[in-house]
Amino acid sequence: MMKIKILDYFDFEKANTLLEGFNQSTGFVTAILDLDGNILSKSGWRQICTDFHRKNPETSLNCNISDTVLASKIKEDENFHFYNCINGLVDVNSPIVIRGEHIANLYSGQLFFEEPDISYFKKQAEKYGFDETSYLDALSKVPVVSKEKVEIAMKFLLDIIQMIIEMTAEKLDQIELNEVISKSEKSLFESQVQLKNQNNLISTLLKLLPIGVFMVEAPSGMPLVANEMAKKILGRGILPDVTMHNLGEIYQAYKSESGEHYPPDEMPIILGMKGISSHVDDMIVIDSSGVNRHLEVFGTSVKDENEKIWASLVSFIDITERKKSEKALRKSEEKYRLITENASDVISVYNLSKNKFTYVSPSILSLRGFTVEEAINGNFEDAISPDHIDLAKINMSNNLSDFLNNPETKNIYIDEIQQPCKNGSNIWVEISTKFKYNAEGELEAISISRNIDERKKAEEIMKHLSYYDQLTNLYNRRFYEEELKRMDAERNLPITLIMADVNGLKLTNDAFGHQAGDILLQKIARILKKECRADEIISRIGGDEFVILMPKCDTVQARLFIDRINTSILKEKEINPILSISIGYAVKETISQNMNRIYKDAEDNMYRHKISESLSMRSQTIDFILNSLFEKSNRERLHSDRVGKICETIASNMNLNQEDIQQIKIAGLLHDIGKIGISDSILNKEGKLDEYEWEEMKKHSEIGYRILSPVHEFSELSKYVLSHQERWDGEGYPQKLKSEVIPIQSRIIAVADAFDAMTEHRSYRNIMSETEAIAEIRKCAGTQFDPEIARIFIEKVMHMSW
Repeated sequence: MMKIKILDYFDFEKANTLLEGFNQSTGFVTAILDLDGNILSKSGWRQICTDFHRKNPETSLNCNISDTVLASKIKEDENFHFYNCINGLVDVNSPIVIRGEHIANLYSGQLFFEEPDISYFKKQAEKYGFDETSYLDALSKVPVVSKEKVEIAMKFLLDIIQMIIEMTAEKLDQIELNEVISKSEKSLFESQVQLKNQNNLISTLLKLLPIGVFMVEAPSGMPLVANEMAKKILGRGILPDVTMHNLGEIYQAYKSESGEHYPPDEMPIILGMKGISSHVDDMIVIDSSGVNRHLEVFGTSVKDENEKIWASLVSFIDITERKKSEKALRKSEEKYRLITENASDVISVYNLSKNKFTYVSPSILSLRGFTVEEAINGNFEDAISPDHIDLAKINMSNNLSDFLNNPETKNIYIDEIQQPCKNGSNIWVEISTKFKYNAEGELEAISISRNIDERKKAEEIMKHLSYYDQLTNLYNRRFYEEELKRMDAERNLPITLIMADVNGLKLTNDAFGHQAGDILLQKIARILKKECRADEIISRIGGDEFVILMPKCDTVQARLFIDRINTSILKEKEINPILSISIGYAVKETISQNMNRIYKDAEDNMYRHKISESLSMRSQTIDFILNSLFEKSNRERLHSDRVGKICETIASNMNLNQEDIQQIKIAGLLHDIGKIGISDSILNKEGKLDEYEWEEMKKHSEIGYRILSPVHEFSELSKYVLSHQERWDGEGYPQKLKSEVIPIQSRIIAVADAFDAMTEHRSYRNIMSETEAIAEIRKCAGTQFDPEIARIFIEKVMHMSW
């Protein structure tokens, strides 16, 4: 990519002017060629090369070989290199390097350091069929120059070329700066799209939350977010005139005891702007109907990736009824029972001195399905799910210790745990607990349990989206990186890290579409998950890459695990032949070993396997794709076979060597492999394709190229498949190549493909006779077809007159 960019901006106009002047003043011929041998700029050329060596196929091949060898001979520590070409002349080249990158070569030469051996060139004339007199006359025009003179001239030319190089580098610097700006703008747009999606998700979750959520900007205090529950509780939504200075007044927030406006410095929303998390339960707000609402508020700051506070967030619940309940409890037992028995939250009293429940409100039935009698007869452990019993005991012990140390405080302890239901399920509840001594001096815990199951489910959804790969449901890269830090501890040694890379994913996507590729990834994920233990972490960290972290796993166990994976893959391949992965591993045995080094070793090990496995796998995939195409359409199978045979016959009559003949036969067989990516409805349509369908069908040569090009043994054939729909007059597709620029193999396929298509049944036109088809090929020779190949096909293959 970079080489193309540099050459695109190299100032060839100045280079051409320089080379022409150099040629006129010194008589030296010069040229600039790219690394593939294409001539980018030249001045002058020796007649012996243009009229003889470059025209004869054998000597022209010698020229190409010499150019290639000369380009490869240049060493890093020399400015130019001399070389005696196969055709007998002296050439010299020098690399053109821009910003440390070798992008092209400067050639000069076509000269002699001493008088040439005439007898040698006479033998050349005889060997290659040159007219001896004309050839020797051209030879006499080749200058004889000392090596020292050539070195002086080349040094001068290189100095000038270097000036152009420096100007080109400056131009590239500006272009790269522009590209950086463009990428930044694109990244900003993508970030905005992602942010919009995240905002939509958060907006949906906020609607589900049974608590009020309110957020303001820092440090202005301007409201940003108020969910539906917040609007319901506050009686108003986002008011545009609010600042941090008047927030408490506009939203009418008061102290529950004094009735005065809540001091800004004590409000959780203001404290959050200062980075202070807080919790209050003494805030009164007046909603739009004039009703006082008593709120319990939790406040925190919201920070960006640089830990800078940009917003303050509070969540709150309406605890008006709960406060009334607490007040009623102090007044009388009757009022206490009246409130608790009609509350939706479950109120319970647990006597810690007797280790038994003394009261449970009737709402226990709607929350957990138990009757009051069943709940009271149960013990503390029965009220907590098994997974949370240890946490609940620790929280109870800590909260009780805090109360005993500060008995005069009015602290309410809030915990989130799961409780069991009668139907066997578990439900998340928020338990607010307050300790007190009863009239007998016994210690009691008064608790209010509120159903927060929906809120916890929403939190789990957000957590899942944050840590899981949506396609495979495995962990994602973010979770892997965090888990790696946690697991990288001495207690987990030895730690095995396994890298697995899916072979042929791109090939599958190109041939069958990304949906097929997704299914392939999901199958691999299921196999990996099936073979892993519960404490082993499987993550998809890239498009086709998986990482497995295995604590307390040594080399022997790692190899056994990999054997199990490979066995499962082999079983699955019986159903899906293109399923394949390359696996590598490394083991961290001492705490001093760096986990990044372990990762790199596992990756290198994986790539060593991939190199040996991917080549055969790609060939198998090509066979699978071709068979899949033939299963979709038997007509394509027969058509491809016939085209391959016709190509073989044409190539034989063109006197190509046996290897080339075999290659063109295979290219003919594979020329329509890209149709695997075309919809069955288009491929097997009865009748003429419409404009859209035809444009889709025209993509098959490019699809075929993408399928074949990554496979080493088909990489050369892929070029012929790409160009087999090009036309001699340049009106074909996909590249609109013209005449001899089109590979000769593609031109042969074009004739064979057209003849077979015309002489076989097509739903959109009548079948042609061989005579009619040959007449059409003759008519289109020189426009659609290479006229020489068309003539050979008609005269030597079909044995008919031109």
